[in-house]
Amino acid sequence: MTPRMVAVSNTSPIFNLACIERLNLLHQQFGEVWIPPAVDGELQRIPQDAVAKLVLDAKRSRWLKIRAASNAPLIRLLTVELHSGEAEAIALALEMNAERLLIDERDGRFESRPPRHSLATLGLVGVSGLREIEDRKLGPASVDPTSPVRPAHEQRQRQQHRDHHRRRPEADEERMRQERAYHR
Repeated sequence: MTPRMVAVSNTSPIFNLACIERLNLLHQQFGEVWIPPAVDGELQRIPQDAVAKLVLDAKRSRWLKIRAASNAPLIRLLTVELHSGEAEAIALALEMNAERLLIDERDGRFESRPPRHSLATLGLVGVSGLREIEDRKLGPASVDPTSPVRPAHEQRQRQQHRDHHRRRPEADEERMRQERAYHR
């Protein structure tokens, strides 16, 4: 299958589609999907064997590909507010001039859009075919586009990340320092 467009993904769209055995929808819609090493690391720690196998099969089939982002200052800047997977995915999407960044997390979507960056984002609900499948199974009201689907471990990680930054008032100062260093 030839790639339709360049797409870079964060962990949650891949994980959530694999959980419902619909990971193939990404392959059908995009041909190839690129992930940074931090996302690959998160995907390697999936505790459910069946879900992990689907992800591994996608990598072995070579449509789910790994590539590191090279802009370390941007990644450092982004990790002040985001997890490393989100930060690396945004940096990689910018480097590759990706037509789509697959990301569900609100903070990551905010960071990737104007005025900060100009990436076109797509969440889990926007994946072609998923809405149609859910509409047929449960009816049109079953898919709520305003409610991102997140696995429990990711919710815990996000809360820990937010708690960490709440306890660190120097996070704003760190972000400003990183922004100055990045723009030099």
